Amino acid sequence: IKDNPIDVRATGRLNKLYVELLRENPAWANAERRADMNHFMARLIFCYFAEDTDIFDGEGLFTRTVEQMSERDGSNTHEVLTTLFLAMNVKGTAARENAGLPRWAMPFPYVDGGLLSGGTDVPRFTRTARSYLFQAGQLNWAAINPDIFGSMIQAVADDEERGALGMHYTSLPNILKVLNPLFLDELRSQLGAAGDNKS
Repeated sequence: IKDNPIDVRATGRLNKLYVELLRENPAWANAERRADMNHFMARLIFCYFAEDTDIFDGEGLFTRTVEQMSERDGSNTHEVLTTLFLAMNVKGTAARENAGLPRWAMPFPYVDGGLLSGGTDVPRFTRTARSYLFQAGQLNWAAINPDIFGSMIQAVADDEERGALGMHYTSLPNILKVLNPLFLDELRSQLGAAGDNKS
């Protein structure tokens, strides 16, 4: 992360948002709500990536929608995000209409995999938290190294939880210290010797 300026900015902006949200929602820092907070941050990160990697149609769809539909003081930002998370968890046009989703939430696709399932509770935002939300959205998340997820998860999960789940982030260079001598060095050598021979 230190080698990539955009990774540094993404980490910094998400950290500021995380700290501000916990300041405004102290109960979310308790052991009972920590999983909810981590789940919420994972949803946000997914939405940032989705709007910059063509999972969502339209450039900056997530950030732009939240900016247009939320009040500047952040007072209804949690409601806007709740609606968007709900929209991404409802499959099919008829089901969306029955769910009473507003027209502005309809462009968001159904997202399978369980990330958007479960509770849609969102922490309350301040004007400052809303600002950090948009600052993070201004980055080009398609250019951010996926390694950033490991460090972010490790940063927001408490030590006991990480230990119980075996959640210990290992950077790509350290992973390659094991994988290269195990088989990658030999594979690269064979690939080099093969030249233009496709088989």
